[in-house]
Amino acid sequence: MRKNQVPELPNHGACGQLVALTLQHLPRDRELGATRRYGRGEEIWAPEDRADRVYFLKTGQVVIRTGKIHGRDFVLQLIEAEHPFGELCCCSAIGGLRHSAAYAVTESAAVEIALNEFVQYLKTHQGALMAFMFGMCIRLTEAQRSTEMLTHRAAEARLGRLLLQLTAARGRVETKDAGEVALQVSHQELAEMAAMSRAHVTVTLGKLRQRSLIRYGRNRSLVVNPSSLEQYLARGPRARNPVSGV
Repeated sequence: MRKNQVPELPNHGACGQLVALTLQHLPRDRELGATRRYGRGEEIWAPEDRADRVYFLKTGQVVIRTGKIHGRDFVLQLIEAEHPFGELCCCSAIGGLRHSAAYAVTESAAVEIALNEFVQYLKTHQGALMAFMFGMCIRLTEAQRSTEMLTHRAAEARLGRLLLQLTAARGRVETKDAGEVALQVSHQELAEMAAMSRAHVTVTLGKLRQRSLIRYGRNRSLVVNPSSLEQYLARGPRARNPVSGV
């Protein structure tokens, strides 16, 4: 390469063929792991539990929270059916601990796999290993976006960025209206993910609904128009309330 010559950008065309690890990558005969069932609100693991199991959600919904920080919990992840959770234990040192808590939001069922069995399975199934690596990349991207979202002091910017992150994540459900995405998430869960009070989240969602960027109702999904919301945030609303008193 000649001096000062700009190197060619790498070809990432193959990235479009990658998929994250899901329940579909496990053996059809279900010889790997065992199915566990959890009632609504039931704890799956607690802080300081050993990080020695990986889970794949079959039905229901699971939330992963931090331990209490200044007397409050914060939501780290919302897990939808088919997807793994607790897989970050693979990054823990031997005998590592969770330092988080997982609960079933609704009645749920999950495949529980011992970490050593899961690792052995990945060693002998290249497709699953590639999917696992791609899934870990997605987790890293989500963590970076969460950090970026929390840097915003303005309520609309913070909550709007969180909604965009959730619509881009797995488990979304497209609505009959093109370009819209339905989210199965409560105001309280949004508050815990955005480090805001529930009241502040409700007021801010109301402002975004008035601008036709989202819509929701009692016992109905929160529906987001990602394109319109992203354009609105890029322009910058004329008035934003700082995230104070959260």
